[in-house]
Amino acid sequence: MVDFQKMAEELGLIQINDVGELTPVVDMVLGDNPKAVEDVLAYSSSSKKRKRKSKGARSFLLGQAMLKTKGNANPKVVAEILVRKLGMNR
Repeated sequence: MVDFQKMAEELGLIQINDVGELTPVVDMVLGDNPKAVEDVLAYSSSSKKRKRKSKGARSFLLGQAMLKTKGNANPKVVAEILVRKLGMNR
């Protein structure tokens, strides 16, 4: 009998939804990318043009977390952790 759960795990197809597992990844991404963090914090509550720059920096940080987890992180969970860590509105 085929164990599909085991097969999916071996192939890296299981999405990571655990906040406890993803928070250290986000912390690492924030520590590795101070310029992007600075951009998010500096531009998140400014003009439309600056908000676009903030959104780009947020997307960059999300993408870095996805890279660190080889695409297995749930992007919604990562985004929620970023919002909480950076104290920003979505």
